[in-house]
Amino acid sequence: MKRNNHNSAIPTLIIFTIIGLVIYAIAKLIAGIFVALLNSRSNRAYSEPLQDHAQPTRRSKNDPEVKKLYMHVIHKYHPDFAQGDSDKKFRTELTAKLNNAYREGDIEMLKLFQ
Repeated sequence: MKRNNHNSAIPTLIIFTIIGLVIYAIAKLIAGIFVALLNSRSNRAYSEPLQDHAQPTRRSKNDPEVKKLYMHVIHKYHPDFAQGDSDKKFRTELTAKLNNAYREGDIEMLKLFQ
């Protein structure tokens, strides 16, 4: 009597397929957690000082201290130095807020990002 080897290959193929799908799902989960962690760290570092900002101290934007501080923070957070699309988007929004703070002479806002 001849034995058919194809019958034993099907369960093995199914087992390896299931193992592959489980490994893929775990990898996707870990990657998602990693991306969420990176995004929360970068956004938290920039957004928390914005929430605490209550009453600004106004000075003229022509004040040398304000101009020097503005140049420092705008260079530090400029979108051209971003690492990735989400960081570039965030830095673009932050740069707009820093430009507004400089225009209004809000030195306290600028100091938050020193």
